Amino acid sequence: MSKAAPVSNKKGCKLKGVQMQQVSDYVQANFGEAEAKRLEKIRQGGDNNQKGGAYENHYAVYRVCSIAANDPNGDLQRYVISSQDLAFVDDLSIKEPSLKTNYQAKNSATNAADWTADTSKRFEMQSAIDRDIYGYRENKQILLVSCPEKARNNENKVPGPMRSYAGVEHFPYYQTPAQLIQSYQPVQDVMEGVCAEASLSTLDAAFKLVLAAWVGSNGKELSVHDLFTEAKRISKPNVFKIGESEALVPAWLEKLCTSFAGCAIRVESGNFKISYKGLEVRCDAQLLQVEPEDEILATMASPLHLIQWAMKAMEKGLS
Repeated sequence: MSKAAPVSNKKGCKLKGVQMQQVSDYVQANFGEAEAKRLEKIRQGGDNNQKGGAYENHYAVYRVCSIAANDPNGDLQRYVISSQDLAFVDDLSIKEPSLKTNYQAKNSATNAADWTADTSKRFEMQSAIDRDIYGYRENKQILLVSCPEKARNNENKVPGPMRSYAGVEHFPYYQTPAQLIQSYQPVQDVMEGVCAEASLSTLDAAFKLVLAAWVGSNGKELSVHDLFTEAKRISKPNVFKIGESEALVPAWLEKLCTSFAGCAIRVESGNFKISYKGLEVRCDAQLLQVEPEDEILATMASPLHLIQWAMKAMEKGLS
């Protein structure tokens, strides 16, 4: 088999027109005209369904949050995610510095989710493309299915010679993020890993924010860092702890809090938390950095007045 020169994957492989042409030419030269035409039809079908189903999108959010939760202090720019590339395995692609993983998602318990001879052929061709075009000597091709029994049956159908780079993964389908978080512990775990609080309402809100950033990208290549940047931009207040350096309580606010017995302030994941006798308010640290005018400070004669002022500051930040 002839090999095309690999495309540099530094900072991710941008699937520009010239690179798409390289993929098409490679398939034509190595697998024949029929497969080249099929590849184009796969791409057209993907473009027509780019908005995607909830199943594929929920899994994308899960993988994005998994990467961030497992490497919270790392360089999230190194991880690039996209969908509907020009590929034989095209529902989702995740590119790491030395690994490219592609997913074909099947939200079905019927024969549509079976591992077939055609699955093997598509996975084999995609592995060759990832190796020879994109330069990923290590690549994975995954059949993602929503039915656990189907996943177990499919695992036995993966040909032995392909097991080093091809496999099956189970991920359940639920209609809403809230149902998924409450019913599937791995999703709840990773959401807790990226959120400032562990309440179900916060986890649900965070999932939906990342989902909005992902769907809004329309499947184009974006780093995990960029997706979280967008999710945090539309989060009011910020519910994430990923990528947040610890803020410092300004001297005026620290002095004011400690002047009241039983009142405390602490920093948690880029937010300030002011508490007094069981009452607590959380506010984005950026909203409380500037010292108010003297006349406003004079109105904060008690911890409750301080908390009320902080809540109003947070409301202004939401507007």
